[in-house]
Amino acid sequence: MTATTLVPKSGTAVVEGANAGNSHVVYAADGPAYCDTAIPHHEDLRIAILTVPAGSRVYLGHAEHGYMGIAPGNYEIRRQREMAAWARMVID
Repeated sequence: MTATTLVPKSGTAVVEGANAGNSHVVYAADGPAYCDTAIPHHEDLRIAILTVPAGSRVYLGHAEHGYMGIAPGNYEIRRQREMAAWARMVID
């Protein structure tokens, strides 16, 4: 899969934070990046498709967790799920 929605300078939120807007956001630092977000569903952990073209620098950022660089390629971004008496989505 290849994403087609251009990541704006303000970034694209892939996970909305539960506490005061601490979202996980994709930022295109140098060159274009493309990110198609999906509507979260309890049976599908996929929340976005990310495409980073060769030569682009992209980061996944979070106010509390910091930033992580993402190499060129196509990615499927998924949520985490906790296992308890029943499966549930992780709330950050």
